[in-house]
Amino acid sequence: MAKPGLLLWKTTQVAESLGLSVSTVKRLIDGGLIQAARTCGKHRLVSPDIVYQYACERGLPLQGELERWVASNRQFGQTASNTVTDSTLVGRLLAALTHGAESEVRAIIQGLVGRAGDSIEIADHLIHPALVQLGEAWRAGTLDIYQEHRASRILEGILLEQNRLFEQKNRETGTPAGPLALGCAPEDDPYTISGLLCEFCLRADGWDVINLGANLPLDSLGRAVEQYRPRMVWLTISHLENPDQFIQSYLNFAEIAARFYVPVVMGGQALGLAIRESLPCAAFGDRIGDLVQFSRLLHPRKVERSVPSLAISQTA
Repeated sequence: MAKPGLLLWKTTQVAESLGLSVSTVKRLIDGGLIQAARTCGKHRLVSPDIVYQYACERGLPLQGELERWVASNRQFGQTASNTVTDSTLVGRLLAALTHGAESEVRAIIQGLVGRAGDSIEIADHLIHPALVQLGEAWRAGTLDIYQEHRASRILEGILLEQNRLFEQKNRETGTPAGPLALGCAPEDDPYTISGLLCEFCLRADGWDVINLGANLPLDSLGRAVEQYRPRMVWLTISHLENPDQFIQSYLNFAEIAARFYVPVVMGGQALGLAIRESLPCAAFGDRIGDLVQFSRLLHPRKVERSVPSLAISQTA
């Protein structure tokens, strides 16, 4: 996503920054692996945010304009961040997911929760790149669909466990509930992991969360807003069956959210630039960290506490 006032890069700039050929970059864009806008003349333009994300996911060195852009963002406190994970750990997680090794997946994720406590890094720099590579392996035919499904169920289960632990820890310590965040994936979108990652990161930051799951009609979300009066709503949008219908449903929902002064944050791979231009909301994001950074504008208090984690078997 291009931020307001942010220049988009031509494919030549993207290629130089990633150390790839221009033709390779064009193929990646046309194949949906790098999101891009199009000019009236059909030229491809890419946000530096997207280039940085692609480089991080694949462990590519930062060079040229990308290196300067990251340095500039760090100087002004923007989105580029140092990771607590590395490509080796991402590879371990990918291998464990591929082989359905649930105990190993749990050990990797919960080990990081216990040591680092940085949920954004776990979501954006460990789990997300592993899922991207998992999807690429499936599309390339090197991974069977049952393996992809098994990996997804494992991650869902572990994230549900961790989210319940946050709730349990708060009850045991008498920690006051933070502001309420309400979230879901819209109708015809069956994907749950993005929403669970949003819940995981917001709970780690001290928010109370109601995650309404996947495939929820937006008129139902509007009724939930009326009942619960949340401080913030998030939408994860990984698949749109009918974009025009979604836009109309969202516009109707946005009127309800505005009536109760509830800001809406949304993101997901199905939200192209053309669709985003039709959707009034408080913020768009391309990573879980974007949601958390916005949430900290509403609830800046960073909860100081030990981060709960599951008991981990150390057996290999």
